[in-house]
Amino acid sequence: MKIRNKPLKITLIVILLLLLLATGVGILYISSTIPYKGKFFPNTYINGVDCSGMTPAEAEAAISRDAQDYVLTVRFRNNVEYQIKGSDINYRFVSNDAIRQAVADQDTLALFFERNKRHDYDVEVEFSYDEELLNAIINAIPELQTANMTAPVDASVAYQDGSWVVTASDNGTTLTPEPVIEAIKTAVSKEQPELNVEDLNVYQNASQTAESQTLQTQAEQLNEYANANITYNLPDGSTRNITPDILRGWLVQNADGTYTKDDATFQTNAAAFFKEIGQAVDNVKKERLFDSTEHGTITIPANSLNVYGNEVDESACITKLSEYVSQHLNGTAELEYVSRELGTENHGVGTTYVEMDLSEQHLWFYKRMTTWRYTPPGSYALAYKKTDHTMKGEVDPATNEPIYTQDCKYWMPFITSVGIGFHDMARSDGYGGNIYINNGSHGCINMTLSEAGQLYELIEPGTPVIVYYSQPYTLVEELSPAQKYAQSQ
Repeated sequence: MKIRNKPLKITLIVILLLLLLATGVGILYISSTIPYKGKFFPNTYINGVDCSGMTPAEAEAAISRDAQDYVLTVRFRNNVEYQIKGSDINYRFVSNDAIRQAVADQDTLALFFERNKRHDYDVEVEFSYDEELLNAIINAIPELQTANMTAPVDASVAYQDGSWVVTASDNGTTLTPEPVIEAIKTAVSKEQPELNVEDLNVYQNASQTAESQTLQTQAEQLNEYANANITYNLPDGSTRNITPDILRGWLVQNADGTYTKDDATFQTNAAAFFKEIGQAVDNVKKERLFDSTEHGTITIPANSLNVYGNEVDESACITKLSEYVSQHLNGTAELEYVSRELGTENHGVGTTYVEMDLSEQHLWFYKRMTTWRYTPPGSYALAYKKTDHTMKGEVDPATNEPIYTQDCKYWMPFITSVGIGFHDMARSDGYGGNIYINNGSHGCINMTLSEAGQLYELIEPGTPVIVYYSQPYTLVEELSPAQKYAQSQ
């Protein structure tokens, strides 16, 4: 019996010893959890604040202190940042049950396994702030003021440094303020550290970027059709310009944004351009000033027969411009003229000219470089000169013969449409004085042989001929032979 009972006794002792040992460890473990009853485990962070070993009240205090150091960074476009500090808006923590509930949810008996782990709690906590102070700060942010916003700029085609290029787009800084304001207030209420306004989708953006294939095509076409920059020099010293932008306006833009060079459109626009220049330059049929020898500056009347002066050849200008555009000319150019003044002196007459005062029957010829009975005043140009010429009047329909013929050694016409010019002619009644009033020529300028010879040697075709009367005159109505014949029929 004793032998039989000995193993049982030893087993009971071992069991008793194991129970005593387990109870001691249990007591020791339980006693180690007592310091964390109602407190947060080690390595516990609430909303980023280290609350290890803290009671809920201590954790709230720590979070409240952290609130005073709170800063919200608001990031706008173009790397512009503004900071809203908690201390500037009286930012503070509002106590609630969230933190107390967090500590209550801890399993204290699991401390042995949890103490070396990090515990992060993101709990709903509330913060309060002075709304008026926050509004004042928000209202002072320049990026939220409409006056400070810049509108987006689309990429475009522009002429730079001698060629058309695609410029970069700019998204600008225009935004809708209201959503940004609300987002700032929400971020503050949730103690968010930063707010990127770009993420709110409140900015306006350029609709056309430099990567646009349409813009790239436009640049290529404009470099082909509108890459010329021409300055025209006008006789008065002013200029008119054909710029790449003007040429672009003369192209036809298609529905897809590309360009076409239409010859008819180009011709129409170029004609309008040179017509405007012609209106400013042309002065052949206009009255003009003239510095006379004996009567100061006088006005030479307008005359439909006038041939001297500036007259732009618009058709030739257009043809030449087409060549300049195809050559991509960048520089100055001269206009094309039907006729042109020979100089700028003496109101465009130049320094070589014939001056006649028909009232005084006096002629002057100035050459320092190079004008039927009635010689019309006006500004003319010597058409040509020749020797041994036979002048013929108009044909009398009644006889079918010229009303006169007259030989001369020197013939220098300046109004070819009615056959008026300088020539030698022997006159028994002399020259000059008032002879021209009652016994003048058919409009020609009669000269002695020697004087005509001298003038012939000096004058050249194209020389201006200025004709005027320094005294009033009266024209007597007289029908030409052709007019008389027509009336008799």
